[in-house]
Amino acid sequence: MQVPPGALVLAVVASEYLRQVGASSFLALPQEETERLFASLEVHRLCRAEAERDPRLTVLETCTLIHKNQSWLIEAKSADAGPKVWGVRQVMTAESEQPLFLDDDWQSNARRAVASAIDPHATGPSACEYRLAGLLSRQRVTLVCVARLRQSPAHRVHLGERLWLGQQELLDATASFDDDSRLLIAHSAAF
Repeated sequence: MQVPPGALVLAVVASEYLRQVGASSFLALPQEETERLFASLEVHRLCRAEAERDPRLTVLETCTLIHKNQSWLIEAKSADAGPKVWGVRQVMTAESEQPLFLDDDWQSNARRAVASAIDPHATGPSACEYRLAGLLSRQRVTLVCVARLRQSPAHRVHLGERLWLGQQELLDATASFDDDSRLLIAHSAAF
């Protein structure tokens, strides 16, 4: 999902993030770590262009890993189109007036990712379970979400360049993925 430059997005002060979370490129988020970090950082709600111009800020995004029957949905680009991508990535848009770090805005973004990737009807609580699984810190701070489908999407859903890979297939194909995906695959036991 493309976010227009005038859209309201969420960002945090990069130096504060590093102070609270550390410099690790990936941090798993078990329940106690999520509770420790919840609302620990001030979240800025501003237009995307403004957030990207401010060198103190880093824009938040989500990477939603979609899981079904021991398989993960991946973006399977042809070899000449670039590396494969694991997860649906999007800039976090502001849902609430006064967002808090790790509040439910991530879940709204994850629902939109599932709707855009496979099926607009597969996003409700009876069809999909959402869990915040980790933080990926590279150019942006990425909240890694796992969306576990409880029901298979309709057979007629067109996945385009996406396909399902089992855990071992994902590990075996690690070299064909982009840098962020390889980092996620290295930490996939946390998911």
